[in-house]
Amino acid sequence: ANVRAIMVKILVYGDVHGNLEALFTKVGKQNAKAGPFDMLICVGDFLGDGTGVQKWLQGEAKAPIPTYVCTTLSPDGEAGGGAGSVAPDTAKVLLEALGTRDVLYLGERGVSQLSGLTIAHLAIADHSKMSEVCWMMCRWNLCR
Repeated sequence: ANVRAIMVKILVYGDVHGNLEALFTKVGKQNAKAGPFDMLICVGDFLGDGTGVQKWLQGEAKAPIPTYVCTTLSPDGEAGGGAGSVAPDTAKVLLEALGTRDVLYLGERGVSQLSGLTIAHLAIADHSKMSEVCWMMCRWNLCR
C-alpha cells in the first residue's frame, strides 16, 4: 500500500502559571521564526491563580494556534497540581470556557486524535506515583 507520511509540527510548553499573554506572545514569535506550527500542547500549571486568563474568557484575545492543555485539576497544595491555586471545580469551568478561544482542555488523562496523530496524555499531581503510572501506561499498550 502507498502510505503518505504527514508532517505535523508541534510546540510543547511547560508551566504557564496563568500568564497566557506571555505564552501566546512567545508562541507567535516561534511560529513566525520556525513555523507554521499545527498545535501547541501545554502541560503543568496552566491556570496559575486564574487571573491571567480573563482576557481570553471575555473574548478579547484568542490563541494564535490551536492549543491543547493536559493538566491535573488538583491545586498546588496537593503534591504539585497543575491548576495552580485555583480550586478544582473552578479550574474545570475555566478550562472548559477557554475552549471557545482555541484552547482545548484534554482532561487529566486519555488518548486523543489531534491533526491525524494519536496522543496519549496523563497529568500526574503526585510524582511519587510515577513508576505505577508508567506500568499502567505500558499495560494499556501506550508505550510502543
